[in-house]
Amino acid sequence: MIRNLLKQPLFVIGFLFICVFFISSLTYSFVTHDYVPKKMLFYNHQGKLINSAPLSPSQAPPLGNDTRGYSIAAMILIGAKTTISIAVCITVIRMLLGSVLGWLYGMYFYRFKRIVTGMLEGIHYMPMTLLAYLVLSSILIARKDYGNFHYSTVEREWFEIFILALIAVPIVATQIGDMIGETRKSEFINSSIVLGAGKWHLFWRDILPHLTPRFILFNVQQMIQVLVILVHLGVLNLFFGGTMVLGPPYQYFSTSNEWSGLLGLNVNYLMTMDKWLFIYPVIVFSLTILAFSFMSEGIKKAIEMPVVPRRKRKLNEEKEDIAEQIYANSFEPLQLNK
Repeated sequence: MIRNLLKQPLFVIGFLFICVFFISSLTYSFVTHDYVPKKMLFYNHQGKLINSAPLSPSQAPPLGNDTRGYSIAAMILIGAKTTISIAVCITVIRMLLGSVLGWLYGMYFYRFKRIVTGMLEGIHYMPMTLLAYLVLSSILIARKDYGNFHYSTVEREWFEIFILALIAVPIVATQIGDMIGETRKSEFINSSIVLGAGKWHLFWRDILPHLTPRFILFNVQQMIQVLVILVHLGVLNLFFGGTMVLGPPYQYFSTSNEWSGLLGLNVNYLMTMDKWLFIYPVIVFSLTILAFSFMSEGIKKAIEMPVVPRRKRKLNEEKEDIAEQIYANSFEPLQLNK
């Protein structure tokens, strides 16, 4: 499977983009301790004041500054590790809980598929973003006139992580259970049952190796869904870790530097001359989602490729070497004995 993945350019491009971005963010935070350069005023060569924050990319390269004078590029780079880590953490929790419930459903209760599908069918049509907003808004939004947050930053972050994971667990569990249940109907599973294999043996030796590539694909797809939900919540001014509301006039501030907060803070500038404040975070978010999509497509193509066992692959390589030697020797000149 790994060899097949490395042969897929889309997977390699997406994987390298995510790794380079994540490692660069960690390195920057380690070296600078999350320092964000600040520049409020822009002067020309004669020392005359030209503009004040927000400054355009030409006045404060490379991506400009926000209304508080902080560098957009630095905040995007710092927020990369946070945003990607959030997506990975939520996906891991989803897959762990969904795999346990899906295993129970696929191995023991798959005969009740119609009942389970009928009970959970409505969840597929429920907007995840709306459900998450209704549950999280009372915890993550604080107004100065009503007091600060009632919970610590760590408590708010983990509460949001678990809520975003739990709202998708029923769907993940049913999809994994359906994969396990359909695989149990295969001919090679029936052959193992005839030979006396138990359910544990069937799952660990037959079903799990067969479904592992599809589980990997499912993980990447879940990461894409998590990033999309974070984008939606950011536009709705519900930022990861909490939203501080000041006003009137009401202004929203993020308690962390992750990307959905940058989107929500600057969404109002999309129709103004300072639209770069919103466009650059959108571009970075889109490229990250595109990278995960590349990985997903690469995994799909790798699954379709035949997997050659290592021993058989070694025998094939030996045969190819022998064939090459025979082919090379066939062109050697004949030496006649005198």
